[in-house]
Amino acid sequence: MVRVVDLHRWVTACVTLACLALLGCPGGEGNGALGGARPPRKLAIDVPDTGGLVAWPAAPLGENLLTNPGFEEILSNGKPRGWEDNGFAIDDTVARAGARSYLLADAHAIPYSQAARHVLNLRRGVYQLRLWVKTEQLGATQGSGVRACLSAPPAYPWKLVRACTPPLKGTNDWQELVLSKVSVPVDTPAAVSLEAYGEPDGKAWFDEVELRREEKLLDVFLLYPNYRGLLFDDQPQTVRLHVSTDPPRTDEKADYRVILSVTDESSGTVVQEESFAAEASAVASLDFSTLAQGRAYLVSARLVSTGGAEAVAEYPPYRIWKVPGELRKQMTVSFDERNRILLRGKPSFLLGVYDAGLGYGLSEPWWDETLSNARRLFELPINVYLNYWYGEAGNGAWIPLLNLLGDRGIYALTNANCFGSSPVEAMTPNAWFLKAGADDLAARTSHPAFLGFYAADECGAGLAENVFGHYQRMKRIDPDGMVLGTLLAGPDLPLWRDALDVIATDPYPLYGAEPEGGYPLSRVSEWTRMAGEAVMGSRPVITVIQFFQFTSKGRWPTAKELRNMSYMAIAEGANGLLYWSLGTNALAYVCKDWCEQKVEYFARLKAVLKELKSLEEVLASPDYPELLSTVSEPEAVRVRIKRQGKRAWLFVANVTDKSLSARFVLSVPVGGLRTLPDDRIISEGSSGFEDQLGPYDTRLYRAELP
Repeated sequence: MVRVVDLHRWVTACVTLACLALLGCPGGEGNGALGGARPPRKLAIDVPDTGGLVAWPAAPLGENLLTNPGFEEILSNGKPRGWEDNGFAIDDTVARAGARSYLLADAHAIPYSQAARHVLNLRRGVYQLRLWVKTEQLGATQGSGVRACLSAPPAYPWKLVRACTPPLKGTNDWQELVLSKVSVPVDTPAAVSLEAYGEPDGKAWFDEVELRREEKLLDVFLLYPNYRGLLFDDQPQTVRLHVSTDPPRTDEKADYRVILSVTDESSGTVVQEESFAAEASAVASLDFSTLAQGRAYLVSARLVSTGGAEAVAEYPPYRIWKVPGELRKQMTVSFDERNRILLRGKPSFLLGVYDAGLGYGLSEPWWDETLSNARRLFELPINVYLNYWYGEAGNGAWIPLLNLLGDRGIYALTNANCFGSSPVEAMTPNAWFLKAGADDLAARTSHPAFLGFYAADECGAGLAENVFGHYQRMKRIDPDGMVLGTLLAGPDLPLWRDALDVIATDPYPLYGAEPEGGYPLSRVSEWTRMAGEAVMGSRPVITVIQFFQFTSKGRWPTAKELRNMSYMAIAEGANGLLYWSLGTNALAYVCKDWCEQKVEYFARLKAVLKELKSLEEVLASPDYPELLSTVSEPEAVRVRIKRQGKRAWLFVANVTDKSLSARFVLSVPVGGLRTLPDDRIISEGSSGFEDQLGPYDTRLYRAELP
């Protein structure tokens, strides 16, 4: 993940200039004369490219929830009704609307934190904060400006929500600040705050502050089929949807129902319909077993009032295609009903690395020498490679790279991603994905080593709709690939579930100076779990593991920490692991060439990857949670069980900073149980066993089943 946006643009420019000078420009000119592509993939049956949610759901905003949003009503103490502050004052001479505004002047001269806030109770939902700010010499000599925030609970620590607009400084006429798509996960007290950031000098006036909730009366998520709406005929034929409702509260006596309709898209005929009472949360099932194969069906939902003729709310339909299961063997990517990632039909666990830099080569020998020497890439047993500075590179560079990677069993993702608050159009305006012609697009996306697109990198939730639009196009030009996004964990993760094929999170716990008691590695478990919850356990999820020093006060993860973070993510449900990074701001910046320190860091990563590679078939096998009856401390000890024939494998993680003794009871007696890779015998034969786990410790147990 790019940590400094300006650095990305600077290096991209340098790489492009170097390429022009030394290698020729790698634009979208096709394969050129320096090595052709491997024979393109050809599918016996066309893969439908537009399955899944067909349109982004609209969500109208409700009323302004703030009291006295224009600061017009003044109490006897001179303060605006509904607001409390430190250092603010009413200004009757400046206003955008009405007669007055709320002024913060010379915050640096005011003791303690300078903020005004409005406390209120919020319902679970998604909110938009909007306001107008005018500034004069703000932050001219010190400080970073002012911002507006939504926080829950109102006081620190904000365990549920903390979202803020970017700080504004300088001299500006009235300027609108908007904070969109702020998710509040539960009903809670909260606060809207107007804040000085970094104690700036100068002045800032605030006016017309609004907080509005998205009135989403009906919300639907397709649980299964779980890959782009493709219903394979050798998998279960029951379509499942999660349906939640929040009917209007104007008439508490009204009854509401949800109607699900299945329409044959080509004929427009409704072939199935189900109706049930509206509930806050429900799972609905539809039997597709008798419907014809090779056709598209639209599953739509609407909320109606009992006896009413008009729908109170409608949700955009999901398009579901019935296709032969044999097709999965030809497809680069698909998912099975157990949320396993399939590569050419084979259950697979993804292991990969991020990279950045290196310039662009136009031949396989150049790529081979560069990746072998500068990165030692082919010493790592990986199957995914992502260099997120290659978003502008054309096929002159990419086809030989894909040839080389494909010959070694490695798939590559092309990045066309947003970052932070910037969409791909701003991050990489000359991105290959945006500019390439149809022939170039087909040449790359049909390459056997092309895995798909990297579409989001720690983006704000307000960009989910933008990414959804690109996702629709990505599916059309690469109908059997994968669109991946890596996001910061938080309550807005569910907003991304229909904008990406796979959600990843990047919990980097080794940040800054090491606290007493060690870094909180439990974040890896927490963020992986949140990704799984965001997709309601109905999609594969991936975790990005920290392989870099985060700030000059931090340090690199030890070999044990790297292994524990990896196993912790697996125990929490990750279907793949990526490691950030071999490149810029990470391993490549440790030293020039391969000094002893860089070799040592690389050896840590290599050892973990080799161990996980040796477990490849186990990691790709089905989950069997039913084999575990109880664990003594389920909140502290996370367990994931895989099964292969007469053996079960238990991935166990202590997600606390305390040592503990954990007892496990299996649903069947086992003939023997031992830890790996140290081969320590735990039990000769029993359905229960105990073991000691250190802080953030992980274990892998192998049990012999009857």
